[in-house]
Amino acid sequence: MIPDEVTMIDHDAFNGANIQSVSLPHHLQNIGYRAFKSNRLEHVEFKGDIPATLGVSIFCQNNLTTSTIQVPKGTLTTYQKAMGWNHFQMNYLSPSKTWFGSDDDSLLSAFYE
Repeated sequence: MIPDEVTMIDHDAFNGANIQSVSLPHHLQNIGYRAFKSNRLEHVEFKGDIPATLGVSIFCQNNLTTSTIQVPKGTLTTYQKAMGWNHFQMNYLSPSKTWFGSDDDSLLSAFYE
């Protein structure tokens, strides 16, 4: 788990770190490009009610598929509208390209609260 005091994760910070699961802190404000690229991520939990700004390809080359990203209850709409979140489908987030679960651009359809 990343400490709650962390507000920014740098570009490539955990690139290739062999991480399977990550819980992102309440106060996280920014995640840099490719921050979690080339891991074994199967589950990602965002704890903040306010979504972090995201760099491109933060989760590419992982094991993420549908229903593997969790956001706090009652915040899904907020995450959908947040800066950087609307570009996920263009960023090759997973080899299967099923991270959002459909081809209809229904943003965050694989997320759950």
